[in-house]
Amino acid sequence: MTCSPVGHYIVDCQEIEQGWDNVKDLTLDINETDQDGIFRVVFDFSILVGVMLICTDKGKLNAHLSYLGDEYESDEGGTEESDSDEKEHAEDDDEGEIDDMSGDADRGSGTRGRKRKSQASPRHEPRKKSRTDGAQELQYFIKFRCRETGEGELYPEPEDGTLRYEGKRMAAFLGKVDMPCVGGQIPFAARKISNVAKPNRKSWADYSDSEYEYVYV
Repeated sequence: MTCSPVGHYIVDCQEIEQGWDNVKDLTLDINETDQDGIFRVVFDFSILVGVMLICTDKGKLNAHLSYLGDEYESDEGGTEESDSDEKEHAEDDDEGEIDDMSGDADRGSGTRGRKRKSQASPRHEPRKKSRTDGAQELQYFIKFRCRETGEGELYPEPEDGTLRYEGKRMAAFLGKVDMPCVGGQIPFAARKISNVAKPNRKSWADYSDSEYEYVYV
C-alpha cells in the first residue's frame, strides 16, 4: 500500500500559540489536485487562514504556479532587471544579513485584531523524534498564501517553506515557512489524525492579487 500525505492534521506552532491570546486549535487538510504530485493544503492557524501548494519537485511546483498565473523568481536565474538590481545592491549584502536577523520582528508587528502577549516568547523548534533504523525523510517544497483573521487583510505574495515527513507511514511532519505577521521560517509540526481530509473549497486563487484588488480597491 502506497502512503499519501492526504488527510486531516492537528498542528503545533508555539510562535502562534504562545504569542497570541485566545488561539483556537490549529489544523490543516491536505488534498490531491488535478496535477500529479502536487497537493493543496487548506490551513487554519487561528490568526492566519489560507492555502499552501506542496510538491517534492521545486521546479514542477514553480511551473504549476506559472500555469495558475503567478509570477515567481527562479532560483536558477532572473530577468535583466533582477540581475541589475543584484549588482546594484551587492555592496549592501553585509547590511542585508543584519536586516534579515531583525526582519522577523518587523514582520511580526503587522498583526491586527489579536492581542500579543506582553513578553515575546523565544522561538521553539518542534521536538524531533529520534530516527529509527531504515527511516526515510521525504521533503516537500511549500508555496504559502494567507489572510489575517483580525481585520481580514490578504497576503497574496507567495511565501516559501519546506516540510519533511520521516518514515514511510507519512503520519507526521515538521515544517518551516515564512508567515506574514508572525516571522520568517516559522517552525510548526503536524500530526495526521485521519486519512480523509475535511471538505473545503478554498483554492489558491482565493488569496490571489485579483482577490486582493477586489477586496481592497
